Amino acid sequence: GKNVVLPPSVHDITGKPYVALHASTKIDDAPAAFIERIEQLDAAPDWGPPDDFGHDLAPVGKITPDMLPEPLRAWSVDIAHRMQCPLEFVAVAAVSVFGSIIGTGCGIRPKQLDDWTEVANLWGAIIARPGRLKTPAINQALRPLHALERAAEQDHQTELRAYMLRETGRKIQADLAKAKAKSQPATMKDAERDALISEAARLGMSGEDEPTPRRYLVNDSTPEKLGDNIAKNPRGLLVLRDELMGLLESFEKQGHEGEQSFYLEAWGGIGSYRVDRIGRGSLHIKPFCATVFGVIQPQKIESYIWRMQSAGNNGFVQRFQLLVYPDDQAEALYVDQRPNEAAGDAVEALAIRLAGCDFGQFGAKTDRAGAIPYLRFDQVKAQPVFVKWLGQLEQQVKKEDSPLMAEHLSKYRKLVPGLGLIFHLIVAASNPAPSAATSKRRKKAVPTVGEASLKLALRWATVLETHARRVYGMATDYRVQAAKCLAKKIAAGDLDDGFGARDVNRKGWTNLTDPDLVKEACDELVAAHWLRHAQRPAAGRGRPADPRYEINPAVRTNPPQLPTKPTQLRRRARRVPGTN
Repeated sequence: GKNVVLPPSVHDITGKPYVALHASTKIDDAPAAFIERIEQLDAAPDWGPPDDFGHDLAPVGKITPDMLPEPLRAWSVDIAHRMQCPLEFVAVAAVSVFGSIIGTGCGIRPKQLDDWTEVANLWGAIIARPGRLKTPAINQALRPLHALERAAEQDHQTELRAYMLRETGRKIQADLAKAKAKSQPATMKDAERDALISEAARLGMSGEDEPTPRRYLVNDSTPEKLGDNIAKNPRGLLVLRDELMGLLESFEKQGHEGEQSFYLEAWGGIGSYRVDRIGRGSLHIKPFCATVFGVIQPQKIESYIWRMQSAGNNGFVQRFQLLVYPDDQAEALYVDQRPNEAAGDAVEALAIRLAGCDFGQFGAKTDRAGAIPYLRFDQVKAQPVFVKWLGQLEQQVKKEDSPLMAEHLSKYRKLVPGLGLIFHLIVAASNPAPSAATSKRRKKAVPTVGEASLKLALRWATVLETHARRVYGMATDYRVQAAKCLAKKIAAGDLDDGFGARDVNRKGWTNLTDPDLVKEACDELVAAHWLRHAQRPAAGRGRPADPRYEINPAVRTNPPQLPTKPTQLRRRARRVPGTN
């Protein structure tokens, strides 16, 4: 037996401390584990209240109707209203679509004398949970491209019929020439016979390639085939991925590591790319331009960015400058009304006009043969605004704490001029066709993108920055997202007191399948007073025992807000001693 004084933290059914009732109770043959547990409780500190962790997601700005160019405004608002989805879904898709239509047809030189050139192939992505009508909204926004594809197919059929007629006539002429050469007498001079044979051979060889349709949109393509399509469509293409994660994961497959560099080159839009394959020969693509647009779920982009940081940042995600993760609709209404066909028809006509126009009519010019036509900012009003913004951006990038966010912001040197160009050309192309006299005056005018288009682009950049911070913020602290998932399971009673990291791994829960990440999630919850390490007997020889965790009883009786950012305690622990 052993005399044991029970600590005040242990109560009987009376609700009073045992020490007051049984101050010197003698327990005969008490198990050693029982006594050890009593001593642990006596030595363990009291539970602190579990911490609150703030809001779920960082706040984001909204794209409002007045931020859309007037020719797209009524059409975009109509789609968002009928779909009962955020306007951002339609807006970024529409801007990306029109950027791909303009493509390398016209660029912008943001400085007045320098040859720094950007084109309008702006990549975009919509982040939202399942069931938020991402895909239906995008399909509506793709209406201009579908109209272009239909028109291109009709033109192709007309060209193909004309080509087949020419080929049939050529073959008939070639057969006649061959027959004439064979029917000549043996006494014909060699020179005359050679001339007939040469003519037959010339007619026997096709003088032209079979026409191919103009392409504007591809969904799933190998890099080799995509490169072939871009070579045949030098203005560029829109690569649409209904699930963007499929493209990102394809880069990680063995033997596909080089595919990512292919897309990275296409993002620039003004360079060239050479593909050499055994059995396929060489293909030189210039200019090399593609626009990528897709949708992805929050959980998947979080996981990808977290893995990307561990493996080394490749800058691929940062190229999705039209990246939005809007808030859910506060209330979805039942809407049953006819689409605004007049607005839709006007947008289709605008897309067809931009796809087939010579941008010289809007003042674009070239320095040399084969170069991309370009515009510049208005020197008096727009250029000072751009110079001021660019200086502020450079300082912001240098001061940015997050490497991911700093790299994302650095790509705004393409985003803002590209948006300004898109907005300017949309408005210019929506105006009535100019008269001959007006066209002559336009050609002599200085090519400019005005202050209104640039300021609209800057408003977009401000809103898009908030969405990027939301995405990178939740993904950068991915361990906290794992802690949030673990906290939900604990509050729901899915884990027993004294659980270990392996117990969590075996459950196969979302965001909690990686052993190291589970341990980091537990550390977050320990710092937040949701958990504490269970005191265990010292391990003997062999591998140290995995840590076990006790659950704060208050978590299940009155759970606080779930974690979405690192706790102050964890942040203090990471500071270097001696620093402020």
